[in-house]
Amino acid sequence: MGSVAEAELLSQLSAILMPDTEIRETRGILKKRTAALFVEYDGYWRHGEKEGMAMDRKKNAALLDYAPAGSFVVRITHHSILNPFVQGHILWITVPPWQAGEVRSLVKTLQAVLAQMVTGLRKFWQPSVLRRMEQVSLQMANKEWTLSEDGQEFTMEAAENLKPKVKWLLDLELSKTQVAKAVASYPPILWRSIEKNLKPKAALLRSYLSLELGSLEDFANWVASCPRVFSYRPSRLSERLTILAGRNETAKLATTHMLPNAEFFDIYGSPAPRSALPNSKGEQ
Repeated sequence: MGSVAEAELLSQLSAILMPDTEIRETRGILKKRTAALFVEYDGYWRHGEKEGMAMDRKKNAALLDYAPAGSFVVRITHHSILNPFVQGHILWITVPPWQAGEVRSLVKTLQAVLAQMVTGLRKFWQPSVLRRMEQVSLQMANKEWTLSEDGQEFTMEAAENLKPKVKWLLDLELSKTQVAKAVASYPPILWRSIEKNLKPKAALLRSYLSLELGSLEDFANWVASCPRVFSYRPSRLSERLTILAGRNETAKLATTHMLPNAEFFDIYGSPAPRSALPNSKGEQ
């Protein structure tokens, strides 16, 4: 889970679909009992861009390639699409945003999810599951439905797991406002490994950017403005920083790290041989 809000939504949805089963279990709810249902929440705003959509399509294909026949992927997004939109074995649905911990907005979002899942995959559900979704939808409309205790417990566990990532960002001298900004613009930063991903990349960035940025406050501002650099392999970061350092332009990584290799190298020059690059470990 990438955020408390995501854990909150998906755990409650799981409890509705499979009330007597452990959270995360998604088999046995479709007509083909061996089929799986994958539910993906695309809350990060880049999912609505061309690059994000391409990555989503690749993930859809990867999930379905190894899943039993009859399986489906449900993608929940805030980006405008034709609702509900079924493409092969993928259901795309749009929901309103909600605030973590705010029950009313969560229920409103769950209502939207259930309505579109019922409509989009009506002929694929187990009859008992379809009846349960319709019953819960009616209870929500009548304000008779309450949150699952198992779902709430799962959300609390997810929140505890995210705390060390937030603390690490604060220890990096980011303010609470900057942490919120970084997470809002790149939620996956909260599920990166601290030891294997965040720490080594932060050290690599500091080693190159210290001269141009100077203080820890300047570095914190830089991280808050482009947290997506933590999505790239250390080898890619090192390669680009080495090229930019040779031009005394390392701070430009903030505006160039997302450029395709061909475009970056065309503008700033080709990379040095691998043996000449700084050695850095810690892949994602």
